[in-house]
Amino acid sequence: MENQFKDKCCTIIGRLQSCTREDAYDRLLPKGGVPHPRVNYLTDYVIAGTGAEGTKLYQTARELEAGGCLTILTEKQFFDALTNGAALPVNPNKPQGLIVSPGADEPEEKDNWLRDKRLGYLATKRIQTTEGEARLDLRPLYRVAEVMKQREKDRDKNS
Repeated sequence: MENQFKDKCCTIIGRLQSCTREDAYDRLLPKGGVPHPRVNYLTDYVIAGTGAEGTKLYQTARELEAGGCLTILTEKQFFDALTNGAALPVNPNKPQGLIVSPGADEPEEKDNWLRDKRLGYLATKRIQTTEGEARLDLRPLYRVAEVMKQREKDRDKNS
């Protein structure tokens, strides 16, 4: 079976019963999955652990799932697909014709493999339209978000 997590952004919310969040992300990386820190329209799968249902992140994920942007998985569904290759549920609301591809000009350095993979994945989206194919470049927005996040962390450390 084809690797279902290849180039897919995955976010874990709540507490996992079988392992830590970091361990789950470590298992995801060799399968080509991309750990994603936020729940937003770039997220492909949200893995809902224990206690996730009452959080704002979960409510955001439910709204995005209803809009067809992502699929919410249980911990069991996630690990069954990750270890046994079980089929993942398909979101019936997901629009057809949306193709996500890695950016063509992203470097493939081994030192920054995860960062480059995330940037490559998030860099471009190819969208099939009635007139043909359109390409949307998200690289500038993503880099601005990363810089702002780092500045916020630095500000918190200095306060």
